[in-house]
Amino acid sequence: TNGCSAVSSATVTVNPAVTVTASASPATICNGASTTLTATASGGTGLTYLWSNGATTASQSVSPTVTTTYSVTATNSAGCASTATTTITVNPAVTATVANQTICNGTSATLTANASGGSGFTYAWAPTGTGSTQSVVVSPTTTTTYSVTVTNSNGCSALTSATVTVNPAVTATLSS
Repeated sequence: TNGCSAVSSATVTVNPAVTVTASASPATICNGASTTLTATASGGTGLTYLWSNGATTASQSVSPTVTTTYSVTATNSAGCASTATTTITVNPAVTATVANQTICNGTSATLTANASGGSGFTYAWAPTGTGSTQSVVVSPTTTTTYSVTVTNSNGCSALTSATVTVNPAVTATLSS
C-alpha cells in the first residue's frame, strides 16, 4: 500500500521421469523350469532396481512353482521412480512311468505309459515306429529298452523308459 515492492525468484529443478518395463523370457514355463526376468529403464542417471522378490539387478533367473506376478521399481539418482509388472504362467509338470517287462522269445509285451500332471497327453515312443498311443505292443527278439515322451496339452513333457528282457524260448522234443 506504500508503493514498496520486492522481487524474488525460485528455481524449479525438473528431474527426468523414469520409465520402466518388465518382461520374462519365456513368460510361460513348466513347473520345475526357470525363466529370466528383465527390467529395462530409462530416465536420468544412477538407475537402481528393486524387484518384489528382493532382487536388485536388472535381470534375474527365477523358478516359480505357481503362476506369479513380479513387480520391479526403477529409481534414478534424483529419486524419481516407476514400477512395472510381468506375470509368469506356470503349467503343471508331467511325470510318466512305464514298467519293465520280461518275456520269452517269440511272445509280445504291452507297454503302458502312466502319466500325471495336466491333461490331453500325447505319446511318442522310441525306437521310431513303436507307436504314438498310451499303450504299445512290442515283440523284440533281444532285450530292448523302449522310451516314451509324454507331453501334456500345455507343452510340458517327461521322458521315461522301460526295458523288455527277452529270455530264450524253451524247445522240447519228444522221442519214442
